[in-house]
Amino acid sequence: MQLSPTWVWAKEIKYKLRMKTLVWISRLLVGTIFILSGLVKANDPHGFSYKLQEYFDVFSKDLSTEVHYELTEEGKALEGQACAHLILENHKEKIETEIPESEQGFFTKTLVGLFSWFGEKSLGLAIIICVLEILLGLAVLYGFKVPLVSWLLLLMILFFTFLTFYSAYFEKVTDCGCFGDALKLTPWQSFGKDVFLLVFILPIFFWRKRIKSQGAPDQGHAALMIASVVMMTLLCVLQFKWFFPILFIGLAHAVRWLTGLWFSKQTASYTALISTIAATVFSIWTARTEPLKDYRPWAVGKNIRTEAASTPDRIQTNLLYIRKSDCEIIAKDANGTDWSWMTEEFDQSHLFWKQENEVLEEGKQAKIKDISMFDPYTGASMGDSLFAEQGYALLSVVNYLDEIKPGVAEHISRIAAFAAEKGVFCMVAAPENDEKLLEFRQQYQIQAPVVFNDEKALKTILRSNGGLVLLKNGIVVNKWSARTLPEVEELKTEMVG
Repeated sequence: MQLSPTWVWAKEIKYKLRMKTLVWISRLLVGTIFILSGLVKANDPHGFSYKLQEYFDVFSKDLSTEVHYELTEEGKALEGQACAHLILENHKEKIETEIPESEQGFFTKTLVGLFSWFGEKSLGLAIIICVLEILLGLAVLYGFKVPLVSWLLLLMILFFTFLTFYSAYFEKVTDCGCFGDALKLTPWQSFGKDVFLLVFILPIFFWRKRIKSQGAPDQGHAALMIASVVMMTLLCVLQFKWFFPILFIGLAHAVRWLTGLWFSKQTASYTALISTIAATVFSIWTARTEPLKDYRPWAVGKNIRTEAASTPDRIQTNLLYIRKSDCEIIAKDANGTDWSWMTEEFDQSHLFWKQENEVLEEGKQAKIKDISMFDPYTGASMGDSLFAEQGYALLSVVNYLDEIKPGVAEHISRIAAFAAEKGVFCMVAAPENDEKLLEFRQQYQIQAPVVFNDEKALKTILRSNGGLVLLKNGIVVNKWSARTLPEVEELKTEMVG
């Protein structure tokens, strides 16, 4: 039976309409999410660079390390016993051996060197990725250079899908940093997010030659831009509690509309150029100061005592044994008080397998993991002093003691002297050993304790090297980067106010 030309034509039209609708939805989702993701990371490029560095360190270590497993002494003693083969995996220890550089192949050596170099340049790389994400998102919405953009989108999402899968499967990095501190995703959630984006990038890629950039926006383009603003508004209001991305995408659309009126043929090019410059300036500005929107537990207005508090999970603990006679698994309650089952006969007829913990009720995890601030001279933890007493307290953070500018260190010394004069508790924290802390304190005559804390914990407080935090009754009142440290008179006004 031969199909009529009219029916074939109608079917083709229906297929094209469905594809256009799918591509339109794909452009909306991919473009908006890429812009939002890029802006959230550009808001805190240092935080994103730390996450990139973590990935590069993991890859370098995995490439230059051989891993094998050996039975422990306890495992060796179990070999040959009935049912022991079921539990020997729990009696193996991981042995990691670093491969000497002379024994590394050319490919391995090249990749390790490349990842090391990437780690050193992680901040610059973070800024480039953020700007690229924003530019690709806008280009998808505007239909700008779609053949090139679709290839870049596909390659980028495949690369990040591989990263997140590797991280999730091998349990390497616990948080991908896809949305910075604004939205924490587990490794498998991050992988799922990338798969979701990949599903919608594929229609754009396969339809790339039919997506055309236009001058003045027509009804379809106008609808796409309006929908992207609506979607961005919903995401920012419901999840991210930040209005800058709405402003950014709104201004980008305004630029595109205006340039479409004045330069109809080059409107997408001008919009892309202006947006790239704006995104780059924003990223560099936040890298030199502090995030515009602070999602960290040390943000202004946060109560440090509350953020550092935690409650334990309510756990049911079972001890699992394997009965030697039939290799059956036997569970014994370890939470109870009845241990009459633990007899010599039971011990001889069973093999201990493992302890299994079932979370009955999740506790509250502390958002601030480490607030110890150890005094290098007494070994005492001084972190509680930041909120132990009523009134003001000052905390200066130096993330890299060797790299702090002398002018910044002298400014911190003046602030510490002012605090000592007014009886305000003041402390300087750095991730260095005792000798360096003492040397720093003596060199700049700092009239305040110079204490140790973990580098990662300090970078959570301030990204800037030599910034300042002002607290009152344990609540963060204000924060300054090294470039914006307040003068003593300004600090007096801040504390009086």
